[in-house]
Amino acid sequence: MDFVKTLHDNWGVLSAAPWAFLSIAVLIGGGGLLLGRFWQNGVVANLKSRLELRDDRIAEYERKLGGTTPDDVLRTIADLESSLKMLGDPRLFTQEQIDKMSGVLRGAPGDIFISRDNGSVDSAKVYTQIKRLLKTEGWKVTGGAVWGIDNPPECGLTVITRTGDKHSPQEIALVAALNAAGVTYDIRREEPNERQPQLQLNFSEMD
Repeated sequence: MDFVKTLHDNWGVLSAAPWAFLSIAVLIGGGGLLLGRFWQNGVVANLKSRLELRDDRIAEYERKLGGTTPDDVLRTIADLESSLKMLGDPRLFTQEQIDKMSGVLRGAPGDIFISRDNGSVDSAKVYTQIKRLLKTEGWKVTGGAVWGIDNPPECGLTVITRTGDKHSPQEIALVAALNAAGVTYDIRREEPNERQPQLQLNFSEMD
């Protein structure tokens, strides 16, 4: 309504110079179109730039991954986290190692003496693990903490047998269980001694 009233009030002026009015209208309309086109071109260019940047980043990620899938990356991260945990507690058995030992130890339960170095915190942790595992699989476990282990190996774990050249079923099962779990150990064979257990496991400080 305001536009119509304005047009009516100024009709005399417009009638006297119609071409001037049309020229001004065309200039204003054309300027608006040019401004709109300029703005649209700017928006399109910005979107294209963002899409190109995204494509470049995706290509860079694919290059760095070298064909590795996201699932592979997640597995790698999980493996690294597991490795870091093992670095924090190098002596602790993983659940996978315990499961592997469990099936072997269950086949030949027997008596075993386990000792650990009282001055080693790590040996106390792994001593508790193996003691619980053996008892669960039906073994009779005795032993405890001692101050210092005679001739401890660098790996910190010694299997001692006192059956001479003979291999008892319990010794075979224990060694097989450690091998199945990939546990590094040292084995020491001694002659039978009635005052000492036939099968012994020592946990000492790792060098």
